[in-house]
Amino acid sequence: MSDLVNKLRYRSHYRGCRENDHLLGGFADKYLVTFTEKQLIQFADILELEDNDLLSWMLGYQPVPPKYCNEVMMLLLEYAKIQAQHSI
Repeated sequence: MSDLVNKLRYRSHYRGCRENDHLLGGFADKYLVTFTEKQLIQFADILELEDNDLLSWMLGYQPVPPKYCNEVMMLLLEYAKIQAQHSI
């Protein structure tokens, strides 16, 4: 499972959109080592989504479509909210 964690951490930090690199990379650094296999798969699925959609959801500009609402997405949204409050 450590190979998957390393792969997901790398993909989180190098997405091509600096804002997403920061939010997803920080999230990965904080949570990946604590995730179950199911949660790792959920996070891998999140990383397949479009950068613009993810950023819009993480910043609260658009609601997350129900099909993407899962445990990890909710944790990611909470993480992004906290990060946004700290950057003000």
